[in-house]
Amino acid sequence: MLVPLAPGYLVRDLAVDLGYPLVVVAAPGLGTINHTLLTIEASRGAGLEVEAVVLNPWPEAPSEIERDNRETIAALADIEVLTLPRLDLADPSSWPQLRI
Repeated sequence: MLVPLAPGYLVRDLAVDLGYPLVVVAAPGLGTINHTLLTIEASRGAGLEVEAVVLNPWPEAPSEIERDNRETIAALADIEVLTLPRLDLADPSSWPQLRI
Protein backbone atom coordinates (compact mmCIF):
# COMPACT_ATOMS: atom_id res chain seq x y z
CA MET A 1 0.00 0.00 0.00
CA LEU A 2 2.88 2.35 0.66
CA VAL A 3 4.82 1.67 -2.54
CA PRO A 4 5.24 4.85 -4.61
CA LEU A 5 3.84 4.79 -8.12
CA ALA A 6 4.93 8.36 -8.83
CA PRO A 7 6.32 11.18 -6.71
CA GLY A 8 3.72 11.85 -4.00
CA TYR A 9 1.38 9.07 -5.21
CA LEU A 10 1.26 5.65 -3.54
CA VAL A 11 -0.52 2.39 -4.34
CA ARG A 12 -2.83 3.36 -1.47
CA ASP A 13 -3.72 6.60 -3.28
CA LEU A 14 -4.60 4.63 -6.39
CA ALA A 15 -6.81 2.32 -4.31
CA VAL A 16 -8.59 5.35 -2.82
CA ASP A 17 -9.06 6.86 -6.29
CA LEU A 18 -10.50 3.58 -7.61
CA GLY A 19 -12.81 3.23 -4.61
CA TYR A 20 -13.13 -0.56 -4.69
CA PRO A 21 -13.06 -2.78 -1.59
CA LEU A 22 -9.72 -4.54 -1.13
CA VAL A 23 -8.65 -8.15 -0.79
CA VAL A 24 -5.21 -8.43 0.75
CA VAL A 25 -3.18 -11.40 -0.50
CA ALA A 26 -0.33 -12.55 1.71
CA ALA A 27 2.02 -15.50 2.11
CA PRO A 28 1.04 -17.87 4.93
CA GLY A 29 4.49 -18.24 6.51
CA LEU A 30 6.73 -16.50 8.99
CA GLY A 31 6.43 -12.70 9.03
CA THR A 32 2.98 -12.56 7.53
CA ILE A 33 1.21 -11.37 10.68
CA ASN A 34 3.17 -8.12 10.83
CA HIS A 35 3.10 -7.53 7.07
CA THR A 36 -0.60 -8.27 6.74
CA LEU A 37 -1.72 -6.28 9.78
CA LEU A 38 0.33 -3.26 8.68
CA THR A 39 -1.22 -3.46 5.20
CA ILE A 40 -4.72 -3.63 6.69
CA GLU A 41 -3.96 -0.73 9.04
CA ALA A 42 -2.56 1.44 6.23
CA SER A 43 -5.62 0.64 4.12
CA ARG A 44 -8.22 1.25 6.80
CA GLY A 45 -6.40 4.41 7.88
CA ALA A 46 -7.00 5.80 4.40
CA GLY A 47 -10.70 4.95 4.63
CA LEU A 48 -10.46 1.86 2.44
CA GLU A 49 -12.68 -1.15 3.07
CA VAL A 50 -10.74 -4.39 3.40
CA GLU A 51 -13.10 -7.27 2.59
CA ALA A 52 -10.83 -10.23 3.32
CA VAL A 53 -7.32 -11.59 3.52
CA VAL A 54 -6.27 -14.50 1.31
CA LEU A 55 -3.26 -16.58 2.32
CA ASN A 56 -1.66 -17.96 -0.81
CA PRO A 57 -0.31 -20.48 -1.61
CA TRP A 58 -1.90 -22.48 1.18
CA PRO A 59 -0.07 -25.80 1.60
CA GLU A 60 -1.88 -29.12 1.43
CA ALA A 61 -0.61 -29.85 4.94
CA PRO A 62 -0.25 -26.49 6.71
CA SER A 63 2.15 -26.28 9.63
CA GLU A 64 1.12 -25.17 13.09
CA ILE A 65 2.67 -21.75 12.38
CA GLU A 66 0.67 -21.32 9.18
CA ARG A 67 -2.60 -22.30 10.90
CA ASP A 68 -1.79 -19.99 13.81
CA ASN A 69 -0.98 -17.12 11.43
CA ARG A 70 -4.41 -17.49 9.81
CA GLU A 71 -6.20 -17.48 13.16
CA THR A 72 -4.14 -14.59 14.57
CA ILE A 73 -4.70 -12.33 11.56
CA ALA A 74 -8.44 -13.07 11.63
CA ALA A 75 -8.69 -12.27 15.33
CA LEU A 76 -6.46 -9.18 15.47
CA ALA A 77 -7.84 -7.57 12.31
CA ASP A 78 -11.42 -8.78 12.83
CA ILE A 79 -11.49 -10.01 9.24
CA GLU A 80 -12.21 -13.16 7.28
CA VAL A 81 -9.05 -14.99 6.27
CA LEU A 82 -9.42 -17.30 3.29
CA THR A 83 -6.85 -19.61 1.70
CA LEU A 84 -5.99 -20.64 -1.84
CA PRO A 85 -3.87 -23.65 -2.74
CA ARG A 86 -0.95 -23.46 -5.14
CA LEU A 87 -2.53 -23.05 -8.57
CA ASP A 88 -1.58 -24.62 -11.87
CA LEU A 89 -1.28 -21.38 -13.82
CA ALA A 90 -1.25 -23.26 -17.11
CA ASP A 91 -4.74 -24.66 -16.47
CA PRO A 92 -7.27 -21.93 -15.55
CA SER A 93 -10.11 -24.47 -15.53
CA SER A 94 -8.51 -26.04 -12.44
CA TRP A 95 -8.60 -22.79 -10.46
CA PRO A 96 -11.04 -22.71 -7.52
CA GLN A 97 -13.79 -20.12 -7.43
CA LEU A 98 -13.31 -17.54 -4.66
CA ARG A 99 -16.50 -16.36 -2.99
CA ILE A 100 -16.31 -13.11 -1.10
